[in-house]
Amino acid sequence: MKTKLVNTHIFSNVKWALLVFCLLSYAQIKAQVQITRGTFLQKGGDTFIQVKYFTNVVATTSVRYGTSPGALFNIVNGPGPNLNHSISLTGLSPNTTYYYAVYKGDSLMQGSPNHYFKTSQPIGSTAKLRVWVTGDMGTGTSHQVGVATQMENYIGTNHLDAWLLLGDNAYSVGSDIEYTTKFFQPYQNKRFMKQTVIWPSPGNHDYGGSPTNQVSHAIKYFEIFSVPQQGELGGHPSGVPQYYSYNINNVHFVSLDSYGIDNGGRLSDTLISTQVSWLKADLAANTQPWTIIYFHHPPYTMGSHNSDTELDLVALRTNLVPIFERYKVDMVFCGHSHTYERSRPLKGNFGMENTFNVADHNNGITSTGRYDGSSNSCPYIRKPNAISKDQGIIYAIVGSSGWAPSGQVSFPHEALLYGNKTNAGSMILEIEGSRLDAKWISESGVVGDQFSMIKTSLKDSTLTLPAGASPLTLKASQKPNYVWPSTGQAVQQITLPTVENGQVITVSDGLGCLTDTFKIIKTPDCPMSKSQVTNFEAASVVKIEAASTIASNKLIQAGTDIKFDAGQSILLSPGFSVQSGAVFKAYIDGCGNLRVGAKN
Repeated sequence: MKTKLVNTHIFSNVKWALLVFCLLSYAQIKAQVQITRGTFLQKGGDTFIQVKYFTNVVATTSVRYGTSPGALFNIVNGPGPNLNHSISLTGLSPNTTYYYAVYKGDSLMQGSPNHYFKTSQPIGSTAKLRVWVTGDMGTGTSHQVGVATQMENYIGTNHLDAWLLLGDNAYSVGSDIEYTTKFFQPYQNKRFMKQTVIWPSPGNHDYGGSPTNQVSHAIKYFEIFSVPQQGELGGHPSGVPQYYSYNINNVHFVSLDSYGIDNGGRLSDTLISTQVSWLKADLAANTQPWTIIYFHHPPYTMGSHNSDTELDLVALRTNLVPIFERYKVDMVFCGHSHTYERSRPLKGNFGMENTFNVADHNNGITSTGRYDGSSNSCPYIRKPNAISKDQGIIYAIVGSSGWAPSGQVSFPHEALLYGNKTNAGSMILEIEGSRLDAKWISESGVVGDQFSMIKTSLKDSTLTLPAGASPLTLKASQKPNYVWPSTGQAVQQITLPTVENGQVITVSDGLGCLTDTFKIIKTPDCPMSKSQVTNFEAASVVKIEAASTIASNKLIQAGTDIKFDAGQSILLSPGFSVQSGAVFKAYIDGCGNLRVGAKN
């Protein structure tokens, strides 16, 4: 029997080689920690925002930020080793630009002068707001990239404040790898992925078209996106991520889930759906001038889907649209149908396509709303205090942000003014004060459709001024195209050095759509702002004038003729009396001639 000898020197070398290999592999893994998705922004308000990103391996990271790219002195550490990183930045200043970067220890992972965000204005602000609207974009096709590139070209150097996702964000089942390859990778190097807060809604493909997922909500969409479900941004708390609301400036946004099931019902099951009960409470509590709702399935379409034959769309139109009208909603955005379609202000149309007529359902409105000087293109005027069902809601289907469009034979839907089933595209909203402008921009860069809404009552004012008042500042109800005929200036507000009594000043948009009128009435000069009357001599004929108040506690003797003319009030205190044979007259008209009382 032979004894096998083992070379201990060789064995020792093998152990060291294995150890070195393991150490090198570990070091290599640590060195290769990379951001695979993002960075992207969520839940942005005026004093806080959330920076999100995913890494290829578990890692501990931090976000550094500051008000210039070279001064990122603020550091927020992540909660611990993660693949899915969500870091909230708080205590920010409103309407301020912040630059940020992601670090692993002292090693920069991602950051550049293009990595910045801008906190919003305080809620209620009338400053300009730019919103990008995309639907069914997560296809990974050249159409998706072309649409994004053309919007980036249109925006130029302007800041894009919000990005609305209308669902079907990653085809075809909303898997983790599909989100990486068909949502994040196509947008990863676009500046708005780094700079613009994303406000998502889910579609049927995000749910994988699965009845099980409809109930469980166990889908990647909810692992990826974070939303203000606790009412952190002014909306009514929903407590769930499927649907939520928020305010930016003077706009109230509502994101709904038209595919998931809550309390046994979908969004169209308005009698049992928890979501609909929340929606009613949210809209009832809303105080913002503008209300915009978005979700995936459209109540009106003749694109790649048919709202006459698909029962889920029929149910939405029949059951949900009346709630929108009841609560004064201004606009509704949807996707699902791979086209672009847009209505005039639409009301009371809950039936099939062939039941639509302009007189009943558009208040007879025939304008295109384009507001560009073309024929019959005046903007849609929305009176702030009118109920929505009297002025209608604009519906826009923007479901071709990643697809080559397609449509039914009867495309577009009879209730929808404009449609495009040839080009992919997306929409940009610009909302400033009481005016909303929308443009649909195709993948070729053409503005294929546009419309304007103005939420105001035009001015027809009579201005009463003291005789010597000057200068006078006048403000039109809208910004240019207005032109003031007295100066030729295309500005919203002017100051006139002098005005004349009876002068009428008009300002028009020059397109025959909007005119404000100001009528000037000047009152006579009053010598005093306030007068305390002391004595009246017998046989006096006296007129006392004051711009605000005349006060007296004296006797008006027989044979006197006394007149009080005050702008605001006449105070006759104890001791004041009028003897027989005296004449006393009092006027409250700012030194004018309107008699309010007299005694002879």
